Amino acid sequence: MGFDLNGIDAKNNDGDYFRNNVWWWRGLWAFCKHTTPELTDDDFVKGQFNDGHVIDGIKHEKLIEKLKFALSDVDSKKNKEFVKNWWVNNNDNYPFNWDNVKEFLKFIENNRGFEIC
Repeated sequence: MGFDLNGIDAKNNDGDYFRNNVWWWRGLWAFCKHTTPELTDDDFVKGQFNDGHVIDGIKHEKLIEKLKFALSDVDSKKNKEFVKNWWVNNNDNYPFNWDNVKEFLKFIENNRGFEIC
């Protein structure tokens, strides 16, 4: 099972489509919620299903802003705390790495929102 994200109003091929299998998506989506308070608990829950939930507008813009900031200092206390807690709480079942975050950021920077399918 995987998560296929379709870009809304993609600027180029980088913003058209993004995919993670369920294992990689869980960590990435949890990090998005961790860094972006504009994503509600409802967004977080709905983002864990393939039901077509849409992230656009201010939430999309803030997600870009917050992920850029997080990637500018991956060794920050907040980032290290998230990664440590993620591994402890998930028994290594759901991987997390910065390259996945970078690829996702490239995707969302090149569209005006996305649908989680």
